Amino acid sequence: MQGLTKTTFAPNNTISRQDAAVIVYRAIAEKLDVNSSAPQFGDEGEIAPYAKEAVKLLSASGLLNGSSGNFNPRSNMTRAETATFLLRIYNLNLQK
Repeated sequence: MQGLTKTTFAPNNTISRQDAAVIVYRAIAEKLDVNSSAPQFGDEGEIAPYAKEAVKLLSASGLLNGSSGNFNPRSNMTRAETATFLLRIYNLNLQK
């Protein structure tokens, strides 16, 4: 996990959906089993370049979804989205 800059971590800031995707992707990428193609999001052009691969693979694996055809990458994760995301990760068999 990285901070916002080399000297700023900002632990009390909120987290965007794309940043949450990047953090989880970096932690479990080698253990992901992606058997389907990623959905196309209407706002795909708004996903930051550093987050595109994470969003693509996590959404293809079913761990992270969009809403109404959009991913909303810069929106903060709600508590419900976070709980669902964590439950899906917890239910993975990461013991490969």
